Amino acid sequence: MFRRIIVIVATVGCVIAVSSVAGAKTVPAGSWAPKFCSALQSWQQKLQSDGNTAQSALSGNVSDLKGAKSQLVTFLDRSVANTKDAVKSLQKAGAPDTPNGTKIAARFVSGLQSAQKIFASAASKARTLSTTNLSKFESTTKGITSSLNKGGDAVTASFNQVASLDTGGKLSVVLQAEPACAFLGGGNGSTTTTTG
Repeated sequence: MFRRIIVIVATVGCVIAVSSVAGAKTVPAGSWAPKFCSALQSWQQKLQSDGNTAQSALSGNVSDLKGAKSQLVTFLDRSVANTKDAVKSLQKAGAPDTPNGTKIAARFVSGLQSAQKIFASAASKARTLSTTNLSKFESTTKGITSSLNKGGDAVTASFNQVASLDTGGKLSVVLQAEPACAFLGGGNGSTTTTTG
């Protein structure tokens, strides 16, 4: 069950990392791309690292409910803080001077803010976990997993619409040419990848 929570959170990170983000000021796309990608890569790496730590502590039969609760709450609290930092970095990066660049940037900042709220809500629920009753503990973690699933689906749906804003694919070209953005192609696809 904890593995599922970590997978959902990691999926949110991967989905967001596949596209683009920013704030109000418009800057050349070539200057924006490395800032954007560095912010997302740092955020994704922190999520994965914290997630792996939590997964190690929570996998298998959980006998120490207090310890498991602490690990889960710590992981989710860190996810909130790391997402907040990523939002600030992306807002600071500005918006690319490409067609719909401001809309694309706003969409991604908004998406990250939604992810932050998802993590915060999950952390709040995790604080209510019973440390004396395994059945209640498991029931609450299922609710947390369900919330992360629904939130992840909503964030995914939001980001799936971003590719259509990149008219002419100019921003995708810039991202693909930027070395700092190489991690975006790590088997997850990109904004230029479409099916059917």
